[in-house]
Formats: sequence, C-alpha cells, structure tokens
Amino acid sequence: MTINYIFHIGERCQHLAFLKTNNLLSGHNCMSGIYISFESSLELIKNDCLGLTNNNAIFTISKKNIDGVKFVKCDIFSESEVKNIESLLIDNPLHFFNSENYYKNHDYSINLKYTDLSNLSIPDAYDWENKYCAMPNADYSSDILLETVERRNNRFISCLHQNSDNVLLIYINKSILDTSCNEKILYISKLYDLSYNLFYVLPVYCEDVNEKILQEETIVIRNITFFIVYFPCIKTQKITNPNDDNNLSFIEQYDKIKTTILNTYNIDLKILY
Repeated sequence: MTINYIFHIGERCQHLAFLKTNNLLSGHNCMSGIYISFESSLELIKNDCLGLTNNNAIFTISKKNIDGVKFVKCDIFSESEVKNIESLLIDNPLHFFNSENYYKNHDYSINLKYTDLSNLSIPDAYDWENKYCAMPNADYSSDILLETVERRNNRFISCLHQNSDNVLLIYINKSILDTSCNEKILYISKLYDLSYNLFYVLPVYCEDVNEKILQEETIVIRNITFFIVYFPCIKTQKITNPNDDNNLSFIEQYDKIKTTILNTYNIDLKILY
C-alpha cells in the first residue's frame, strides 16, 4: 500500500509540529493547531469540515471577567443558553495541564457545536472528555483567518474525496494510563467507520515504571493501526513540562512514532499548497 497524502487530525498542535518537522505532512486542514478530541475530529470530517465558522465563543482568558465573551453566529443556542455558556466560561479559569494557560493573553475560540458543554465546567482543559474543540490563539471572527480555514478545508476535503485509497490520517491521543489502553482501542475501533487509513498513537504511562503491563507495539484492526508507546507518567510530565502534555523534548518516544509510521506504510508523499 502506498500512501501519498498524510494529514494530522489531532489532538494538539505539538503533534502537528512533530509531523511537520519530520516531513510527514501533506498540508494543513481545519484541525491544524487546535485542541480537538477524536470524536469531534471524526464528526468534522464526516461533515466535510463544515461548522467551524459558526457557534464560536471567543474571548481572552485573562480579560474575560471584564470584557465578557463574544459569540459568533450561535444559531443552535437560545438566548438563555448563550448567557449560561458565558457564565460557565467566565467562571472557568481554563488552565491547561495543571498550569496557567499559555494563551491566556491571546484570542481564544471554542467551537460550541463540537464541544460538550459539560466540559466548560472543568477547570483544566487537559481533562476535557468526549467532544471538544478549542482553538487557542485564534479569533474565528477574523475574515483573514476564516479565508485561510476555508482554503485549507477545501483542499483537504477535495483530497479525501479523490484519493481515499492512499490517504493516511494521523491522530495522537493525549496520555492515558496503560490499564485503560485496551478499552480505548476497542472504543476507537468501533467508533471509526471511515475508509481512509488511520494511524492512531496511544501514549500510555504507568505510575511505577517497574510495573508496566503493556508492550510497545502496533495493533492492526481493519484500516486502523494503533501504536502503543510509553511516555513518562503524568506527574513527571507536569514537573518537566508544566504547560504541555507531550512536549517534543521526549525525543525517544517521538522517534519511535516516526519509525513505526515509516515501517508500517510505503510513503511517497505529495505536498498540497
């Protein structure tokens, strides 16, 4: 099988940087540089990446208590629901990875269609679950940004429709306990029903390095290749990378991911501009 097109579909911009640095990326799409769950990413692709320009809450984390929240084209929420969402966002400190959010003084957008509102009550965005789509350092009311997003989306969706057999989608999950790995694999394999090849990275950790229960390995289920790779435990990550979950400083782990991708697929990469 030859792969000509590789796209990053989550979960964070650091993972995008890893693929870009190692020349494993055909081009950007609407999931580039955002913090998005697999559930939301999958729904976006099924919707031809439509919906990011509507139902956005936009604010500056450090100023939201004074300036409030701006809502853009919130056509699926009533006025009372919008007020409730604003209250939730203003009350939420929106930390990330046990630290003050790096983007606290920047534009910050959350797409409410692709985010479960229950997450808005969780103070650390790293702990958000199920559907979420947060877009740090991005004002989705900006015409310039929207033009860029539309251009990327059109190029991405066109490629998917025309080259389904030689497209590879890559999703790198956030760190999970190794005891949860098998359950996660079962869940993703049932959820994913697209025809495109999927490379799904599962960064796992254990509380005690002497008690690892898994082998680092690839598991193939239909057109999905799961790769299990151990990272330092969350406690260690918080100490060494207080504002990041899988920083690219973990050279050994990212090299393993790169090697596994290259060994799994015959890649003849084409770049889209």
